[in-house]
Amino acid sequence: MFLAAGVLCLAALLATLAGIQAAPDTPAAGYNIPWWTVDSGGGVSQGGPYILSGTVGQPEPGSLSGDIYLLKGGFWSGLLDYINYLPLLFR
Repeated sequence: MFLAAGVLCLAALLATLAGIQAAPDTPAAGYNIPWWTVDSGGGVSQGGPYILSGTVGQPEPGSLSGDIYLLKGGFWSGLLDYINYLPLLFR
């Protein structure tokens, strides 16, 4: 029983090592992943008693402030403030 399991584990290990050795270590020629985001702030639509807020893309995170104004960036930043009580989470 133990011998069969050991042989099976050894065979799996050898097959994995053979697969790693057979894989090419150079990337394909001309392969490139550009770094970019789709940025848009979204908008608000309302009619009657209904209001719908939506976001398209990824707004840039961060905060801008000046005088009495504060602009928070990010995905729906400032919608709700969450307070995590860590002692309750770790019980």
